[in-house]
Amino acid sequence: VCSIDDTSNSVTFTISDEAVDISDSDTIACMLYDDYIAVCKDSTIYYNNDITATLKLLFESKCKKLTHGIKPIFAILDKNNISYTGDIFDTELAGYLLNPSASGYEITRLVQEYSIADVAVDFADKEYSDTQKAELLQLAQLTQLGVKLEKLLKENSQDKLLYDIEIPLAYVLSSMEKEGFKVDT
Repeated sequence: VCSIDDTSNSVTFTISDEAVDISDSDTIACMLYDDYIAVCKDSTIYYNNDITATLKLLFESKCKKLTHGIKPIFAILDKNNISYTGDIFDTELAGYLLNPSASGYEITRLVQEYSIADVAVDFADKEYSDTQKAELLQLAQLTQLGVKLEKLLKENSQDKLLYDIEIPLAYVLSSMEKEGFKVDT
């Protein structure tokens, strides 16, 4: 369902409201929004309003998860006693590791900084708000960005830093934000 236009170096994604089967997946990209979650598998974008059920299905699977901004996802997993398995690659944390002095780590900035190919989303004559269109386009960009940043982390020998330090630390920080901690005054 992915088409690549060699003349413009762009990638086109399609949208589906069918159920996504992740049983045979190596990597699934996901982004959490205010009232839904969107996941991308093999250049098809799926979205669902049942955020908790989708996160449970995804994060209890062994496939690699590609995210941008993992802490809110960890907060939902923790709140619902959902454990996670498999690797997680977060482009926000990867962007920080590659350029810690950057002014921000938004997807649009990272896409520009790392020269990600143009991405198009085929909305198939369905009605989406401008905000939803922008969010789904970001998910499509995330899939391309993740590949590039992971390659750069490996080249810089920073991949273990992301997987062994930053991702677990994000989980701990998410839990601390929920629980808080006592301050001696």
